[in-house]
Amino acid sequence: MPYTTPGDGYETSARDNHVPLVQSEAIQEKLDEYERTVPDPEKIHVDGVLTPVDELADADREITTYIGIDGSYNEVSVDDDHPTDKIGFLQTAAAKVRAKALHEPTDGRFVDPAALEAMVNPDKLQAVLPGANVVGAEESSVRETWRKEVYELFSTLQVQDISFLETFKILMRYSSKASGDGLRVNGCPNPTCDGPAMTPGFDDPAECPACGTTIYPTDTLRLHEKISEHGNNQGALRKLMLVLEHLTAVAYTIYLYYQDRDALAETMIFIDGQLAMFDVTAWLHDPLHNLYADVRKQMVADEFEPPVVVGIEKSGTFVEHADDIAEELEPGDILTLTDEYLENYVLSSGISDRGYGHNTYYGHRFIMKTDSGRTHVITLPKRMANDEVVTDPTAYQELPTVLYHLNAAKTQLYDDGLVPVTIAHKEASIPARTGSRVLRVFAEEELGDAPKPEPA
Repeated sequence: MPYTTPGDGYETSARDNHVPLVQSEAIQEKLDEYERTVPDPEKIHVDGVLTPVDELADADREITTYIGIDGSYNEVSVDDDHPTDKIGFLQTAAAKVRAKALHEPTDGRFVDPAALEAMVNPDKLQAVLPGANVVGAEESSVRETWRKEVYELFSTLQVQDISFLETFKILMRYSSKASGDGLRVNGCPNPTCDGPAMTPGFDDPAECPACGTTIYPTDTLRLHEKISEHGNNQGALRKLMLVLEHLTAVAYTIYLYYQDRDALAETMIFIDGQLAMFDVTAWLHDPLHNLYADVRKQMVADEFEPPVVVGIEKSGTFVEHADDIAEELEPGDILTLTDEYLENYVLSSGISDRGYGHNTYYGHRFIMKTDSGRTHVITLPKRMANDEVVTDPTAYQELPTVLYHLNAAKTQLYDDGLVPVTIAHKEASIPARTGSRVLRVFAEEELGDAPKPEPA
């Protein structure tokens, strides 16, 4: 790590410091031992996993509304004299777009911006959370403050007049962690306590009998386990952002299910990223799968079209693979990513006997090519049979509808971009440089001169 200079600069490295690395025989020999796992595109066989959309039953269903969901976060210093003191900001957005705005004929390649703006209704949610060396007035650690703040965020933030806590409560009906009117927390979150498992109520947090720590139902998310008292907490911010994004989709689904099933049947929800949860929140994939499966079953039983929820991947290994095989696909082709295909052509490591993403994904992944020649990597809520993921495209009746609307919702602004997701990103994004400077000044004005709490 470099030293800082009196002028707030940094110690610089010599301009030729990379030369010894390049000239090192040991480094060269070690590089010669490695090999890339990316297959030659000419050796990839897609025939067994490829289905033209014409071979699938055409649902011929109407979609009148798109909802794009995205989020952003940033962590900034609150004091120039103590740059390790941090505050985190988080913002999510759900952009509701009337599909009519994108289907109107235009003279050129672009949708009329004025017409589009009139048909977009964005919902924004903002949050601020403590970072390193910043605690609440009644808390003694960043970790403890985060636990309280996450619970309060869930209690106060709302989507369609439904709080995240209520959405979380409904989702937990599909989880084995639910117990009566509460949620089981496996042990006290106080790292110095060996307290027993407890079941705090959603509206009535519990108290650890061993140390008196307040236990919240949101402690089951275990986000506090990723908190550093004196270091970077962007990882925890990202995990919270992802939870809020996926709960936003659940909230819209629940709201429309109870208030207007016709509207739910005509709504397509786009979530930025795959339908999956990772790390300490990975367990959420199971109740998310169960909820969407139940809603789909109930909608079909009541003679409604089931909701369409789509995870959209914009970067990463699978998007790179889609680019590699793009020339092998014809417009209208749908490629289902089976475990065998993933092992042969995409992943560098083997897949568990239980299947790829069995403990993280609640969606199954497809690669598809639209009529305009764009390739997209998507995940749809997975179907199960005999405890195994169904990969046959015929089980995903919404595929033709999704393919059509991926083409209808395209934007020329970005490669393979979609208008609802682009608008959601625009509403949620925090500019990396300008936003960081503004948020830092804001945080410093609010906290820079605040006295530090006295030790307990």
